[in-house]
Amino acid sequence: MGKSERVGTYDMLVRQKNKSVEHILRLLKKIGVPDDGRWQTLILYLRYISDYSYLTNTQKEKIQNLLLEIIKKKKFDKEEYNRIINEVGNIFFEPYKEKIKETLKETTELLKKFAEISSLRKKNIKNLQKQTINIVEESDDIESAITKIKESFKKVIDFIDNDIKELYKEIHRDALTSLYNRRFLDMYLD
Repeated sequence: MGKSERVGTYDMLVRQKNKSVEHILRLLKKIGVPDDGRWQTLILYLRYISDYSYLTNTQKEKIQNLLLEIIKKKKFDKEEYNRIINEVGNIFFEPYKEKIKETLKETTELLKKFAEISSLRKKNIKNLQKQTINIVEESDDIESAITKIKESFKKVIDFIDNDIKELYKEIHRDALTSLYNRRFLDMYLD
């Protein structure tokens, strides 16, 4: 099959959506697609993918180019099939890769902040332990000792409460605008 005949076959395969599946399967057989069903199904799937509204025009174009590549190469082995499947997956998930990277970066920053806060609060609790022991050892007045210990505990509890509020704000608000983010909306709607 010459180049112009392959392009003609591609045009009939992709652009003429009103053709029956049987007609398309005959075309596929004509260009050498095996009858095993796997390649036929994949090509039919790629043929109709441009009808999917959730794909961008760029994604549709890449998939149609992939379909043309299949027809041009006429290589129908298992390796090529797996490569095409992986390529289709890459095309589908391309728009989400950046969002995933951003989310991962944001999560990493939040974990770092949480680790810093946890480390600081651990120091506060160790200091509280030392203060409590010192107060008990140095105090002759039990009432005064209890008051000082309560004040020390209250300071640490206030620090932790403030940390929780700050982390909540970090997680649920946009850093630039301070507006609630999608994560907050999902939680609120639940």
